[in-house]
Amino acid sequence: MSGEYNTHELGATFSVHGQYSLSEIQVRPKATVTFNRVFSDGYDLNGTILNRAISVPISGNAASLGIIELTTEFSRQFTLQDGLLIQPYVEAGAIYEYLRPNDGKILDDELNFVTASAWSFTLRGGATALIAENVTLDAKGGYLSLGQNGLDVWEGQLRVAIGF
Repeated sequence: MSGEYNTHELGATFSVHGQYSLSEIQVRPKATVTFNRVFSDGYDLNGTILNRAISVPISGNAASLGIIELTTEFSRQFTLQDGLLIQPYVEAGAIYEYLRPNDGKILDDELNFVTASAWSFTLRGGATALIAENVTLDAKGGYLSLGQNGLDVWEGQLRVAIGF
């Protein structure tokens, strides 16, 4: 069976950032609102089964996803004896899904529908180091599913940036 269809996506993101000093600690709050709409046209699924032509009409569908994310990062810069700059940080966040496909229902590990919470919380930590005049190293990790029972989402990232 085969068919041909088109999927389209429209989206928008709006963010506001701030940076404030609290003695030697930098505080960076951030608020982000995201909206995405994904929609597919209807199409016919055609083929042959046991030498018989089959055509199955598949209707179009659409889903919207909307997220509000609030985070705050706390960091402090240190200069080591050899002149190396390092800036460790911790970031805490809250995510609220104000629009969810399928009313937030997802499949669990036994293929049963469960409704996940519209709220989740994140905790990240890491450090950025200036290891040469034009080279930075950023290592971070985090747990992204606080408040979501039965779901464990971790992230890790190591990034090297070289300016030229």
